[in-house]
Amino acid sequence: MSAGKDQLSTELSEKEKENIKLFLKRNREIKACANCGGLDLTIPNASLFAPKGLESVMGGYLCRECGHEGIPIVFDDGRSYERFFSLRREEYNKGEDQLTSSNPISRSPRKDKG
Repeated sequence: MSAGKDQLSTELSEKEKENIKLFLKRNREIKACANCGGLDLTIPNASLFAPKGLESVMGGYLCRECGHEGIPIVFDDGRSYERFFSLRREEYNKGEDQLTSSNPISRSPRKDKG
């Protein structure tokens, strides 16, 4: 694990699993961070000036958990997402998070390794 990096939970809580089921029922898909598996995604500041409807295409999404900026992975069922989440979080906690954005414009909450 990298020095100074917080450990992320590798298991979803029962409440999170229920929320995922409800989200899938409404939206029929889940967008997750390709780096840490997190669901707390937003459009980064650099994309705010993109033409309406193209915000996510212009700069991807920003994960508020790990700071990765990019295209999310889309899941259409909860089990696949849960497996991905656990495996990706284990790798992330071992320091295998090379996908983390180094884009200074994104103002991501990324912690420097060191």
